[in-house]
Amino acid sequence: MDLNEIVKKQESFLARLIREDIEIRATYAECELPIFADSGQLEAVLMNFVTNARDAMPGGGVIEIRTEQATLGEEFIAAHGGGAAGRYAAVIVSDTGEGIDESIISKIFDPFFSTKEQGKGTGLGLSMVYGIVGQHNGYMDVSSERGKGSTFRV
Repeated sequence: MDLNEIVKKQESFLARLIREDIEIRATYAECELPIFADSGQLEAVLMNFVTNARDAMPGGGVIEIRTEQATLGEEFIAAHGGGAAGRYAAVIVSDTGEGIDESIISKIFDPFFSTKEQGKGTGLGLSMVYGIVGQHNGYMDVSSERGKGSTFRV
């Protein structure tokens, strides 16, 4: 499957998950990005990122979704505990939301961990994303700064 096509097909659905004060911008790699993946699971990953971004922007903002080709070197692989260096397809989801506090960023993929108030979230979304990415032999990085938003790279 082509990663660009999967994300393009989801774009209108993802737009329905957000509010009027949030804009989604999508940019696609100029080359095909062939992947071996379950499109339904990748769609669930995108949906989770977009709903979390929406919730992190109570005053509105921008969600950017980008696809690109990435080359991962031995240094990256060593830092992530295994895998294979080489070329990968990547999807990056960024938001202009509240950001994730540095003190909890290492916990966000833990099952049942949530920053949302009681009854507003299960704490399973990002742990599910982590599992899906791992099942597809992929990698994920997150960067965030309080008050400036977050970026998830898969």
